[in-house]
Amino acid sequence: MGEQRESVRTILAVESSRYADAIERMKGVVKRLSGKRLSNDDLIKLYESDGITPDFLKEHGIIDRVPENFYTILAERHNEKPLVEEPKPIMDVSSIEPTRLLFYEDQYMLEFSAKVVKIKMPYVVLDRTAFYARAGGQEPDHGYINEARVVDVIKQGDVILHKIEDAEISFKEGDTVMCRVDGERRGLIMRHHTATHIINAASRKALGPWVWQHSAFKDEDYARLDITHHSPLSRDDVKRIEEYANDIVLADLPIEVTLMDRNVAEQLYGFRIYQGGYVPNKSIRIVKIKDWDIEACGGTHCERSGEVGMVKIIKAERVQDGIVRLEFVAGKAALRYVQMQEEQVSSIAGILGSSKEKVVDTLARKVEEADDARRRLRLMIRRIADGMASSVVSNAKIIKVGMDESSKHDDDNNTIKLYAVYDDLLDEEYHIAVGEKAIEMEPRLVYCVLIGKGNKSMRVIVFSGKSARKRFKASSVAKSIASMLGGSAGGDDRFAQGGGQYREVKDASAMVEGIILGSA
Repeated sequence: MGEQRESVRTILAVESSRYADAIERMKGVVKRLSGKRLSNDDLIKLYESDGITPDFLKEHGIIDRVPENFYTILAERHNEKPLVEEPKPIMDVSSIEPTRLLFYEDQYMLEFSAKVVKIKMPYVVLDRTAFYARAGGQEPDHGYINEARVVDVIKQGDVILHKIEDAEISFKEGDTVMCRVDGERRGLIMRHHTATHIINAASRKALGPWVWQHSAFKDEDYARLDITHHSPLSRDDVKRIEEYANDIVLADLPIEVTLMDRNVAEQLYGFRIYQGGYVPNKSIRIVKIKDWDIEACGGTHCERSGEVGMVKIIKAERVQDGIVRLEFVAGKAALRYVQMQEEQVSSIAGILGSSKEKVVDTLARKVEEADDARRRLRLMIRRIADGMASSVVSNAKIIKVGMDESSKHDDDNNTIKLYAVYDDLLDEEYHIAVGEKAIEMEPRLVYCVLIGKGNKSMRVIVFSGKSARKRFKASSVAKSIASMLGGSAGGDDRFAQGGGQYREVKDASAMVEGIILGSA
């Protein structure tokens, strides 16, 4: 009881903090709405997207009154169920007896004989099968019927349909065929399915009793489990889940599968057996891992937890409010993942000239050295910027631009100096430092550089001096150039930058001069 009280306190603290944050966020939205006239559709949108009720808006003076029919309209919208088109049946199975499911009799059965009941290419129906059909988030078995490759298995009602890859087959309806399930794939999926139950139990132990399976997916390469949890997981949370999961594996606990009357199962174990989804059948398969987990489940499972092998969580992310996704690997898939990580660490160590054991320290030192080199480079750029800016001003091209009556006798307003180059060696930091100095020295200067980034993209840097920007704003020039590159730019009258796709520039000065004269 005390443990439950602590769980309740945790949830209350989290929800109280969320409520306070939500109120502050809603106040920010309301502030932006001040003075606006809101329609019923606006009110519904605010309610559905931001959780802001009309009462809250009235309380803060945004609307005068709550529309009388607001909640009625809202309820009607939510009661409107979208029309979902039922998938068309692949074939008529109404006259076919239910397929005997051999994988429930022996989940380790990989070879069996069966009678071909019906063929409608590319699908084949057998009177019995050990091929597991896609269901409950578990991917199907693959294998062979005689020499025909089975690439998918589907359940239609109580009948199992085997999808054949081959265009031609060596058997016909009524024939007895030999079937082989891909044992490697079956074993990997079976371990991942069992690991899903283990991860679910471990998550509940590590995080709290509120953890509930939201959905799951199990394939041969990996599995994922979405669980209910109020916050994103920390690295320590993930480590604890992993540790509990592997404790269950090492304990080599029996995994009991029992066919039970649904009402009896509910009375014994409660609603938690439906974490994987509600089962409407009168009889349900109950899968139990001693003292850890119990669920109604129709998948294939190992007989003991030790068969699962190592369980490794490879990713944890919050996919929506209150739902956390765990991706993990088990058994040989976990071994392959660890081997891949080991190879990557070895490769990084080789690049850094370090041992694997010291790769983190070496990388940290290299990053520090790179940061120090960047600091020294910035200092050097500042020191040489004056000299380079003088060279820019001296080499800038004088361009006469259009004049009006007020500037007819003013050479400063009738000419600008343009410096425009293409550069694939020096970066933005250098050109920003030089450009700033150059327009201080020469107010009539327009400084423009196109910086090549390999053969993939280009950056645009534009400065416009105090006199030049009266006619040629840096943002306008940058946007015109970026537009020619299929990109965009932004900035102000003095400085702008942007980018676009790479293109060969033979004469940057002529290109920019054409843009300037065209806008003069």
